[in-house]
Amino acid sequence: MLLKYLLTRLCIIVIGSSFLFGCIKNLPSNNIIPVVTPSTDTTDDESAAVTAIGTPSGNPVTQNIGPGGGSITSEDGRIQLMIPAGALTATTNITIQAITNECPGGIGLAYNLEPSGTKFSIPAILIFHYSQDDINGTDPQLLYTAYQDSLQQWKSDDADKEIDTVAKTVSFDINHFTIWSVLAGLTLHTDKRVLRENEYANLEVVNALKNSQWELTGGSTGIFTITNAKSVSKSSVSNWLINGSTGGNSLDGYLLPAGSSALYTAPGEIDETRTVPISVTVLKTIRVHLKKAIITELKEIKLTVYLTIIPKKLTYNVQIKYHFIGQSACFLDDYYDGATMLVVVDGDNVSIPTSSIVNQYPTVTNSPNANINVPGEICTFVPGDVGEVNITDATGTVTPTGPVQPGVERRVAVQCIQESTTYPLWEHKGPGSAFSKTGGFALPGYPQAFSFTLLDEVKDYPYDTPPNAAGLEIHAVITVSPVH
Repeated sequence: MLLKYLLTRLCIIVIGSSFLFGCIKNLPSNNIIPVVTPSTDTTDDESAAVTAIGTPSGNPVTQNIGPGGGSITSEDGRIQLMIPAGALTATTNITIQAITNECPGGIGLAYNLEPSGTKFSIPAILIFHYSQDDINGTDPQLLYTAYQDSLQQWKSDDADKEIDTVAKTVSFDINHFTIWSVLAGLTLHTDKRVLRENEYANLEVVNALKNSQWELTGGSTGIFTITNAKSVSKSSVSNWLINGSTGGNSLDGYLLPAGSSALYTAPGEIDETRTVPISVTVLKTIRVHLKKAIITELKEIKLTVYLTIIPKKLTYNVQIKYHFIGQSACFLDDYYDGATMLVVVDGDNVSIPTSSIVNQYPTVTNSPNANINVPGEICTFVPGDVGEVNITDATGTVTPTGPVQPGVERRVAVQCIQESTTYPLWEHKGPGSAFSKTGGFALPGYPQAFSFTLLDEVKDYPYDTPPNAAGLEIHAVITVSPVH
């Protein structure tokens, strides 16, 4: 009976360790920031942008909504459609399918609302949830709704909108179904958001609305043409600043303006990860019509994009905390083990000094010795130098290597070499029997591997298993802290 009990525990340990690595290495990265490639043309072609239809991303969401109204949310939670009572004359299968966003200046994904061509007697409300990354380089008031018509042209129906900067939502009234998106009508675009020493970023002020419609944005008709993104005129731009001053310095980097564009160069030496704001003033007047007949006039619009500069060499302190509830055969004790190490990332290379690896001594708490369920049964933990965590060496890799696109996070994968790891040793005495020893047998060390994202902040990567029928639980946390 006892042997079966211990084998069950061993199985849980091995599965738990393997699953942790699988969990961590597949953590999702942040959404990819859309890359807008502006045209150098500022005046000639103002025809509507015509693009291919995006390809599906993720799974569709479908819900039956009838004349009484209802709501439906996309799979990724980024948009919500509110259909009021009386908008539909019959119960309809409403579907939202996320697709790649082909709209010039489009933010995130676009969404195909089906059945295509469905019209509402009363306007429905389409709510877009945006993130801080989405408005990096623009402003929530410069976000516009966009739809792709039957000719695959992009247009904006933007007579009325509602902006909630606390909830980070922008809402629009819509009266028909097609492909919908949100775009930044005016933005300070950069081809790179994260830079290392001496790297360059090209910045440009671009718009995706007709020049002739700028002053009419949010006007009475509400329908505007979306063009291929292009630079604003040089005369419309002034006051390029880096961290509030002109030119730059050895700490923030250097900015070289040229009309509506500028070249940023990261510092030659970066001691720690920092954010550098680049701003520019656009000498335009934009009228934004909000709901309830509220009109906001934007004049001399200041756009700011935040660039992140990172040192070539990054050092992280990694702390592994391992907690197993129920190692004993008698009671649900708390077993603790762990290790610390330094992980050094130098460009595309990862090194882990063996001298930095420190394994802690395994300990047990909440150990009452006597089995409260079996009178006369006693279990006593036998302390040892090595337990379930004994890392003697480690190697690492970073992906992706080389320059990365804006919004793409780099991750470090660490492989651990464990030696002489054992199941905790216990002295066990059954009712009316002499003491015998249980445990102490070899087993795979924990963790075999782990991974983390290169960030300039402390981050925990947790793993927990719910209690099984015997009450056994595993709680593990790998804490990664940057060393400055």
